[in-house]
Amino acid sequence: MAGSPCAGSEAVGRAENAAVEVYQFAALMLGDEDLALNLVENTVASVDIDPCADPARARGLVQEHVLDAALEIMLRKDPAS
Repeated sequence: MAGSPCAGSEAVGRAENAAVEVYQFAALMLGDEDLALNLVENTVASVDIDPCADPARARGLVQEHVLDAALEIMLRKDPAS
């Protein structure tokens, strides 16, 4: 299955890079690495899409969910913002 987006170590590397980028984004927004890690892990686990079927869509969906959740957290921390 060499044509599959999830075949081989290249796909694993792309997935890891995407996760690191989303984590870094969340950590910058929240200013809290532990909270960002938890947020990204929970988001990846809750997104209902097969990353092997459509890697770009899966990545975009995770990014969107992380952004929404990070904004909610920021609003709870500082409602005046």
